[in-house]
Amino acid sequence: ISNSGIKVMEISGTVNHTGDAVVTNGYKDNASNNTAGMTISGTFNATGSATFTNYESGVDGMNVTGDVTTGGKGTFTNNGAGGLNVGENGKISTSNDLEMLNTGSGGLTIDGTVNNNGTATVTNKAGALNIGGTFSNNGDATILNDGTELNVTETGVVENSNGKLAMTNNGEGGFTVDGNISNVNGDTTLTNTAGFLTVNGNVQGINNSDIYLDNSGSGIEINGNINANKTASNGSSVNINNTNGAINLNSTGRVNATKDINVTNSGNGGVNVKGLIDAKNNVNIDN
Repeated sequence: ISNSGIKVMEISGTVNHTGDAVVTNGYKDNASNNTAGMTISGTFNATGSATFTNYESGVDGMNVTGDVTTGGKGTFTNNGAGGLNVGENGKISTSNDLEMLNTGSGGLTIDGTVNNNGTATVTNKAGALNIGGTFSNNGDATILNDGTELNVTETGVVENSNGKLAMTNNGEGGFTVDGNISNVNGDTTLTNTAGFLTVNGNVQGINNSDIYLDNSGSGIEINGNINANKTASNGSSVNINNTNGAINLNSTGRVNATKDINVTNSGNGGVNVKGLIDAKNNVNIDN
């Protein structure tokens, strides 16, 4: 399915396809004409892999407010200014890997539901990356923001299982967790290189799941809960590393582990603990 007309491409009915599918909107090469955007408000089912591409000329971006289901890999690429948006009622379900890429200034927003089985890669190159809905993956997941900021809002849920979860922010607006991040049977790494790494919500490692926080941005602020709670004999650890600014565990902040808690700071703001650090084994603070 391809559109290069001046009006929006909208799938508001039902598309059922056996095999692989390719859906494009706009001009692949530079063109003087704009083509609005791509909107999927209905139902799109493919038994194989499906590729959705909105080119730069699709200025209104890619908007999923309906249901998209693939039996294979799902690839969603937006280059339009309007961004890549999964609305509150939008749902993406992919059975064998997921790739989401946005280069549009409107950013990448997941307010609905995204489910994947396999390897998931979510990359935002412009604007904010906001997760206010549910992102669920079974396998390895990589979430990268090279835009302005990375936010897991109060209603946002990032849940992973049986693989590594890596979330990285390189945007000057920082990395803020107001919602919930969890991983079952896999390590979780939160990396921030610009602005503050702020945890107001919950970061949880379940079963064989260590947690790593690595900041080289403005500093680390912990007002919520970080919990590595494997109950087996060897337990799980929390590892916090900061190379700039301070590590502030504020009065409402809690860091818990069933093994060790390792805090390493080389930033000039020091390590300031007003909350609670609770480890079953060892607490190691190197400042």
